[in-house]
Amino acid sequence: MSALPDEALYAFSVFSQLRDHGRLKDCFPKPEEFKQITNNTRLSSMMERKSQCLSFLESRCRNSTVRVIKTIRMSLHLCKDLSKTIENMKILHLVRDPRASVYSRRNLGLDFSNSLVKILCNRMSHDIDEGQLIGSYFPGRFYSLRYECLARNPETVLKKLYSDMSLEYDSETEKWMQLYMKSQNRGQNGYQVFKSNSSSRSTNWRLRIPYIDTLNIDSLCKDVYTKIGARSFNSAMELENLGMSDMYVTPYTERYCK
Repeated sequence: MSALPDEALYAFSVFSQLRDHGRLKDCFPKPEEFKQITNNTRLSSMMERKSQCLSFLESRCRNSTVRVIKTIRMSLHLCKDLSKTIENMKILHLVRDPRASVYSRRNLGLDFSNSLVKILCNRMSHDIDEGQLIGSYFPGRFYSLRYECLARNPETVLKKLYSDMSLEYDSETEKWMQLYMKSQNRGQNGYQVFKSNSSSRSTNWRLRIPYIDTLNIDSLCKDVYTKIGARSFNSAMELENLGMSDMYVTPYTERYCK
């Protein structure tokens, strides 16, 4: 961890959902300090704070009975070998409706052309195939979760998920869930994992994405739709009618979507 730059370490402090967030927020340099290093004294002060944070984070990590790593860039193909090496490792594969993913990325100003949509869905499809293999090789150590099922039924899904991971669903977890997944109040920063009510957030894309875009994604992601249970819409009216379900349960999603 000592090799991480201050900017990377600081990123932890903007996620207010983290336990000990107050400690991290006070410990890490403020954003403006990165731009105002004018003398050695200020730099020394920043490095001292970095050292304190490293010591704190390493201590919490080493003393924890469970360590969680979130990654969006690792292919599930690589996890097969890791599962052989780390015998008590469990994998949770999170998947989301490609239409929501594409809308979210385009909404951030990213140029997400049809060719990139195809790459995204090809990778999703390949990862799902790899996930099914891992699940057959290592029973009880691989789970697949559809984001929409978690967002729309957080309490039920989290309790089952915690049980699968051999974790206790305690009062602190319940408090976190109520605050960040069921609250009607939107967070104050752009780094929230869930903003306001997670159920409504999981369908907001349907009211904003152009219908023509969904048709393009439909044609490029048919394989993924079948594997995760994403429904296509026959008109813009159907798309915007939130009373019509946009999903159905498949073998890959049934664990947490029943």
